[in-house]
Amino acid sequence: MLIREEGVQTPVYYVSRVLRDPETRYIQAEKLVLALIHAARRLKPYFLAHHVCLRTDQPLRQVLSRPEASGRLTKFNFAASNNEAEYEAVIAGLQLARKLGATHILVYSDSQLVVCQILGEYEAKEEVMQRYLSKVLQLVAYFESFEIQRIPRSQNRRADALSRLASTSFADLNKTVLVEVLAEPGYREDEVYPIYPGDTWMGPSYLGPWLRCITPEEGERILQDIHEGLCGAHVGFRMLVKKVLLLEYFWPTMKVDAQVMVLCCPSCQHHAPEHHQPTNLMIPITSPWPFEQWGTDIIGPFPRAPGNYAYVVVAMDYFTKWVEVEPLKNITGSAVQKFFWKNVHFTSVGHPQANGQAENFNRTLLHGLKTRFHRVGSSWKEELPSVLWSYRTTPRSATQKTPFSLTYGSEAVVPAEFITPSPRIAAYAAEVNEEERRVNLDLAEEKRDMAAGKVATYKNILTSYYNARVKRLRFSPRDLVLRKNSLVELSPRENLIPSGKDPTVLLSPAKMDIVN
Repeated sequence: MLIREEGVQTPVYYVSRVLRDPETRYIQAEKLVLALIHAARRLKPYFLAHHVCLRTDQPLRQVLSRPEASGRLTKFNFAASNNEAEYEAVIAGLQLARKLGATHILVYSDSQLVVCQILGEYEAKEEVMQRYLSKVLQLVAYFESFEIQRIPRSQNRRADALSRLASTSFADLNKTVLVEVLAEPGYREDEVYPIYPGDTWMGPSYLGPWLRCITPEEGERILQDIHEGLCGAHVGFRMLVKKVLLLEYFWPTMKVDAQVMVLCCPSCQHHAPEHHQPTNLMIPITSPWPFEQWGTDIIGPFPRAPGNYAYVVVAMDYFTKWVEVEPLKNITGSAVQKFFWKNVHFTSVGHPQANGQAENFNRTLLHGLKTRFHRVGSSWKEELPSVLWSYRTTPRSATQKTPFSLTYGSEAVVPAEFITPSPRIAAYAAEVNEEERRVNLDLAEEKRDMAAGKVATYKNILTSYYNARVKRLRFSPRDLVLRKNSLVELSPRENLIPSGKDPTVLLSPAKMDIVN
C-alpha cells in the first residue's frame, strides 16, 4: 500500500498478488523481496517521480545488499574451536540431507583438516576429533554415494555471507533465514548403560553397606525363613523388613510382601496381642433434667461385715450425680426391688457401657473403702455413709458443683465447719435461714441450667479426646473373624493359650442404634 504523508497518512494506491504454488514455499526473506519487486513494477511512475521510503521491521537492507544471504544457519550454544565448528557444519548438512531422503550427496568444505580426516588422508589424534570423525562416518553410511571436496573460502560465498549476516544483525536473523541452535556437540548420543551378568547391588543403604538386589520369589523364601524358620519368632512386619535389610537384601516390594505374610500367618493371628483402643466413636448421653435417668450397678463381693453384708447396690442420677447406695446380704430380686422402691421410683434397666458414670463412682467408692478399711477391720459397712457423703459434697469435674447443691439448692454443712466455725456458721441466724433456703430453692433451676451447659462442654471435650484414639474395625459379609478366647481370662496362668479361637465366618455385621 502506497501512502502520502500530509499531516495524516492517506492511501494512494493498493497493490496485491496471490502467491503461486512454488512461491508459497519461499522463506520469509524471499517473500518480502518478491512483494517489493512486484510493487516497484506496478508503481514504477511513483518510484521515478518521488522519493519513496520503505518502512519495514524486516532486515531487507542486508538481504538486498547481499543477495546470496538466504539459506540455513546454525548457531552453537557451546564453546567450539574452528575445526569443531567445521565438523558441526558437515554433521548438520548430512543430517538435513538424510531427513530430506537424499541418496547421493556432494559436500563442500573449506577446512583442509576436516576434508583430509574424512578422506582418511589425515589421522584424528585428539579424542574430540575422533568422536566427530566417527559421527560423520556413521552418517555417511546412510547414503549410496558420498563425496567431499575442499574449496577455498573465497569461493564459498554463501557460507561467507551467512557468517557476516549473523555477526551484524542476529536479532532479526530468524526472520530471513532458518536458524538452528545446537545445545551440545553433534557427536554426543544417548548413553546406553551396559548390563553385566552376575549380582546387582542397590545402595548405599542407611542401615549398612550396599544391598544385594534379588527377585520377589527369592525374597519370599528369605522372609519365610526369617519369620518362622530356625531363627524365626513370628516378629511384626516392620521388624521383619528391618532384619532383611540388615542381611543386605533388597527388592522393590519387600515391605508389602512382609505385611501380607504377617497378616496371612495363622500363628500370628491366633496369638496377636489384644488391642485396647476403642473401636467405636463415643456417643454422649445427656439427661434433660434431674432424676430423669439413673444408672445402676452392683459391687461385690466384699468381706462379710456385721449383719452378713457382702454386696452394695448403687444408683446414680446422670444429671446431678447424686448417688444412693445400700448394702445387701445377697443379690436377690426382692432385695434390689426393695432398694429401688425406697430410693428410686423411675430408673433405666441398666447403664450404657459408653457412659461409664456408674463405673467412675464404683472406683471412687472402692478407693474410699480401701483407705478407711485398715481402721475398721471388716466392718466396711459402717464406713459406707462416710464415703458416700464425701462424694456428695465434692464438686464434680463436669458440673463444677457438688451433687448435694444441685439436688437441694444449697451446700451441705460438713463437720469440719464446726471445728473452726466457717463464715456461714458464724453468721447463722435461725429466723433468716428459712427464708434464704426458700430463695435458694427458687434459684436452683438456674443453677442446674448453668450446670447443664458445663456438662455439655465437658462431654464434648471427652468425646474429642476419646474419638481421637478410636481405631475403627469394619467387617463385611463372608469375612473371617477370630472370636475372643474366654479361657485366657479364666486361666491367667496358662500363658500359651491363644487369644483367639478358630476363625468364624461373618454372615452380616450387627448394627446398634443409640437413641438419646
